[in-house]
Amino acid sequence: MGLRPIPVFRIILPLALFILVPSIILAQPVLVSITLRDYDGGSFSDEYTDQLLVRVDFEVTGTPTEMIMSEDPTFSGASWVPYTNPAEFTFTPGEGIRTLYAKVRDAVGESEARSDDIWVDTIAPSIAPDSLPPEMYDPLIYITYPDEESPPASPLWHVYLYYRFEGGAWTYYDDDSPPTGQFQFDAGPIGSGTYDFEIVAQDMAGNWETQTGVPEASTYIYTDGIGLRSILVTDYDTDDPLYTDNYLVRVTMDVGDPDDAAWMKLSEDPAFGGSSWDSFENPTTFTLSEGEGLKTVYCKLATVEFVETPPKSDTITVSFADMTLEEVVVSDVDSGSTEYTDNPDVRVALTVTGSETPVWMQISEDSSFTGVDWIPYQQESIFTLSEGDGLKTVYARVADPDYSPSNINQDTITLDTLPPNSILGSLPYSTSEVVLQIPFSTEGGDPPASPITAVELWYNREGEKTDYSTSALSGGSIFSFPVAQQPPDWVLYQTVGGTESFFSFDSSTIGGAGTYHFISIAEDAAGNRKPWPDEVEQTVVFISEGDVGPVHQILTPNGDGINDSTTFIFPKTSLGMVYLYIYSRERILVFESISSDPVWDGRDNKGKIVPGGIYIFQLVTDSAVYNGTVVVAR
Repeated sequence: MGLRPIPVFRIILPLALFILVPSIILAQPVLVSITLRDYDGGSFSDEYTDQLLVRVDFEVTGTPTEMIMSEDPTFSGASWVPYTNPAEFTFTPGEGIRTLYAKVRDAVGESEARSDDIWVDTIAPSIAPDSLPPEMYDPLIYITYPDEESPPASPLWHVYLYYRFEGGAWTYYDDDSPPTGQFQFDAGPIGSGTYDFEIVAQDMAGNWETQTGVPEASTYIYTDGIGLRSILVTDYDTDDPLYTDNYLVRVTMDVGDPDDAAWMKLSEDPAFGGSSWDSFENPTTFTLSEGEGLKTVYCKLATVEFVETPPKSDTITVSFADMTLEEVVVSDVDSGSTEYTDNPDVRVALTVTGSETPVWMQISEDSSFTGVDWIPYQQESIFTLSEGDGLKTVYARVADPDYSPSNINQDTITLDTLPPNSILGSLPYSTSEVVLQIPFSTEGGDPPASPITAVELWYNREGEKTDYSTSALSGGSIFSFPVAQQPPDWVLYQTVGGTESFFSFDSSTIGGAGTYHFISIAEDAAGNRKPWPDEVEQTVVFISEGDVGPVHQILTPNGDGINDSTTFIFPKTSLGMVYLYIYSRERILVFESISSDPVWDGRDNKGKIVPGGIYIFQLVTDSAVYNGTVVVAR
């Protein structure tokens, strides 16, 4: 059987037929969102932060390789950096809501920008309680405070109240969270007394207010609801708070909330033994125990429910001595002045009336005479005032042989130990007037100074008496004395009252034209006198008709303070300015000036000292021209 050939089939495909293979398309990453958080975390970390460094969480699809972040939506100046998640970003300084923009990318392309906001608040809150009244009479009080700060501060989260009782240690009391703006404080379990309060706050950004221990609000709380501050025991007839000659006394109570007071107890026993509650009456009367001497009265009040106040007390002295201290007179030991003294040692004179003769006395600046011994009675004695100038009050009382005291009387005097001052006003260096008005001003020491009673004008005329200016003259107007005391060649010219403001000096009554130095001396009502000055206050050259020229004919401009310069004198017939010209012997102008009191210091217009020799001066006023010579010696 022969083999059959295997048929060969040919599949002929149309040219138009082909197989489609799908291609792989690559896409860039997608930035879905970013979230800003406080770097250290916290309850509100995605809303608020207390620092500029924040954490940035990315939500992306794909696999980014780089990222870019900026506060500028155009990313100006920002750079691409390797992608990390989470990332860190530091905002520029500033408070308030901040926005961050971000993008990511890979080799294919970059995402669209996404942004997020966070509130940056780096400043700790500063919250203080509102002010409280000085006293409160209910143990349950409300302490209010502002429950928010002004933007850009973040909202408050916790507010803590601390209190201090009677200056003791600070104690935590309560946390007002979320803040409501007030605390309810109960002082009942603690008791009546002074309470200081301080608030410490934390905001949602995590900032803490520092506890300083300095009270921000204070009040005195009376937990009894009444507030018995004090009592005053006085003589029933005279209201004298210190002495009584009657066992029946008046008791006056200082009560914060008298409407809540229903009952009262009074006793000389601090434990109130044997005393009973009476209906509240203010003021009221009380009968002291028999016998002279110091008596103490105790008092306490109660509400209708018999909630009691702490007891208060006061003292009064029972004395049946028949003597009255009618008058106390305090005076200066030298002048006898009863208003002012310059000496702490003063005279105290007492005037006593009554059938009994005083044997003892007490004198003090303390009306309670604390620590003051009884000393033998003297109608006049010397008492030393306390240190420090000012108004002083001196109290006195006398007593019989058994120390039963009289009433207290008092007097005042002003201690002033500071000398006053007087200053002469500005005067012309030279004048052709015969009578010169010399102004002055006065001032006392630091307050409270006594009034100035007299001001004296003293003068020294050169040429007739010892010339202290010969060796120490500076500019022809100021010189110093060897010692700060009155030299023998100074003469008292005039004394005026402390309310005056000028002296009137007549040179014709002394000697006419010449150089006069002046000083002033003041004295106050306490007897203080201005010390003799160390320097002349003013110098005036009185000139007569025709007197023209330099005060110092020879200048020695060597800087030793003696005749370095000279003032030119001339008859002043007007108040206008004067032109001064200095010429060399060759008639070359070397110096010129214009002033009301012309002065030359031996220098030319360029400030250089001129050569020694004779120079010609010319003074030109609005009414005359004066010429002469001046010598420069080098």
